[in-house]
Amino acid sequence: MGLGSMFVKMGIRYGSEESIELSEKIGKIMANRALQASAKQAWKEQKTFPEYDEEATLSSSYIQNVATDETIEMIKEYGLRNSQVLTIAPTGSISNICGVSGGIEPIYKVSYIRTTKSLHGEDKEYKVFSPIVRKLMEAKNIKDENNLPDYVTDAFELSYMERIKMKAAWQKYIDASISSTINLDNDVTVDEIKDIYIKAWEHGLKGLTIFRDGCARVGILKGDEEMKDKKTEMTDQDWIDNGICPQCKSSLNMSGGCNECTNCGFQLCGI
Repeated sequence: MGLGSMFVKMGIRYGSEESIELSEKIGKIMANRALQASAKQAWKEQKTFPEYDEEATLSSSYIQNVATDETIEMIKEYGLRNSQVLTIAPTGSISNICGVSGGIEPIYKVSYIRTTKSLHGEDKEYKVFSPIVRKLMEAKNIKDENNLPDYVTDAFELSYMERIKMKAAWQKYIDASISSTINLDNDVTVDEIKDIYIKAWEHGLKGLTIFRDGCARVGILKGDEEMKDKKTEMTDQDWIDNGICPQCKSSLNMSGGCNECTNCGFQLCGI
């Protein structure tokens, strides 16, 4: 987690050639360290995973494309304790706790509009920035987000090909799968969605999720009667009832007796 935040701190635009090259360097190191650790574990426990096949493992495209000579020699000598060594989870909750971007995702939003409701008819709206963007603005004394450096971007500003290429760079080194969601505008067409999945397949991705802005995302389990009256557009209260922040769609967490979003700062108590 924190890849998107890291790029901002390094002054690198997410989805750029530089960001992809750096991701591949990190991915290669991660993959070889993980494979070597699995080989060492097989040596310590004096056994591989039950269905381990040395010939199939060493001839696999993953090992052929990823493993260094040192890693291959360790696998030949000890085998592997694990059938799979790496995956990238969404890390939604723990990345919020740490105040960084989740998984290998970009920043979700540079800023959000937060409304504080008043009993006296004086509701106030003010802008809340993502943690890493807020720190950058404070460090560089930037008052207006329109003056942010070009390398600061979010999930809605990136093209879907930039997202696919970034995920493809990581998929080379991740032998399991990667959790990643491409955020799309509400007016995206069926043909565009089709193209996204075809391009993802062509780039070797094992899986991909898309989310069209404005879609109704409800809880996993719903009764038949509830589903009959399901609305296309969800109200803020609908999102809150499902434990989701109505502003940035991150998880709401209980803190100090109040449900709040550590990603964008939304507080249920502040409504």
